[in-house]
Amino acid sequence: MIYCPKCGARNPDESVQCAGCGASFSQFTAGPQGPQVPQGPQAPQGPQGGYQPPDTGYRPPKPPNYLVWSIISTVCCCIPAGIVSIVFAAKVDSQYNGGDYAGATDSSNKAKMWAIVAASVGFVVNVIVTILQVLAMGKMGQFQGM
Repeated sequence: MIYCPKCGARNPDESVQCAGCGASFSQFTAGPQGPQVPQGPQAPQGPQGGYQPPDTGYRPPKPPNYLVWSIISTVCCCIPAGIVSIVFAAKVDSQYNGGDYAGATDSSNKAKMWAIVAASVGFVVNVIVTILQVLAMGKMGQFQGM
């Protein structure tokens, strides 16, 4: 495989020009064996050793971190699920800024899910407590009337 020195695209060994950008391989320095173009080991490497495409400056939009909703659901509703939501919400910005866009999106989705779980659990528990209080007040009224 030949890697284009201009755009980094992979091309078959017999290529005379890049299939990605159209650059001619003959424009690069020719030695005794012909044009010298980067081969596999000299190709741009990513953090895990795989091909790293050239930086085009494109960044996907930053996913919402739901930190405010996480804090509100923790304080007002359900502390355990809210804390989990806060942890995931806090990861979103650092993962996005580190280039882990998929991880940032995943953390954003989990923060949202746990904030909803915390709010739902808090709502259900408050309804149950209210019903029990009303029933208890009714029982107290019966005892007072005797």
